[in-house]
Amino acid sequence: MNPHHTLFIVGAYYNPQKMDIDDYLVFIPSKVFIERANVVNRGKKNELYVLNTPLRPDTHNRFSEFIIRKDNLVAKIFEKFNEIEKYYK
Repeated sequence: MNPHHTLFIVGAYYNPQKMDIDDYLVFIPSKVFIERANVVNRGKKNELYVLNTPLRPDTHNRFSEFIIRKDNLVAKIFEKFNEIEKYYK
């Protein structure tokens, strides 16, 4: 994976009982994801980056600062667009 400052990863859990994604999800910059993710088969062709975290607002781990409400995802994306746009002006 080639991380980039304009690439973000969204991690969500689809709850089949509610027929919807859970209320919280992860919205994380790819560079941070690569730094903090667990790596399976490191250095091999099938290297895999894994993010394991509870999707709760009271979570305290290396991904907790990137857990947001699903209602805020669009606002966060536009916030990042505005931030990125500053560098291209």
